[in-house]
Amino acid sequence: MKLISAICASALALAGADSAHATTYTPAGTSVFQGTVIFTKGAPFSCPFKITITVPQAAPDAHGTASHGHVATATPVFSGICAATAFNNIPYPVSFDGTNISLQNVLMIFVAPGTCSGTIVGSWGGNTAMPRNLSVNTSLTGTMSPPCTIVGTLNQVSGLPLNITP
Repeated sequence: MKLISAICASALALAGADSAHATTYTPAGTSVFQGTVIFTKGAPFSCPFKITITVPQAAPDAHGTASHGHVATATPVFSGICAATAFNNIPYPVSFDGTNISLQNVLMIFVAPGTCSGTIVGSWGGNTAMPRNLSVNTSLTGTMSPPCTIVGTLNQVSGLPLNITP
């Protein structure tokens, strides 16, 4: 009986191990990052680019932080000359490795044949930068066309300053 109790206790401890190391996004709500990037799909274009990061409120937990979440999603949008580029299957899951924010499973659709897919990666400017910012320098795999690259800096333009703790 003691062996079964020990096994159950070990299983419970392991099940909770990941949640103790989950990324924390503060505050819960919506943060908008915006800027002009160089978008290249065969030829380079200067395009306004916006990423809206949404953090749903987490249930109360041991953090003691009133407004936070452990998951986030992002919705990217191009405008200007690049407005015909559509992002499919949005919002995308967000991850943070302590240095970079990644928008995973991105799929870009164009008027012309071809798509680009992969992960948009932005270097996080940190929790003290004012304004908060992402430096994007990423390449997405192209199908039936060259790869897509997005390079530029996006500054937080709305929402309370976002803090991310790995």
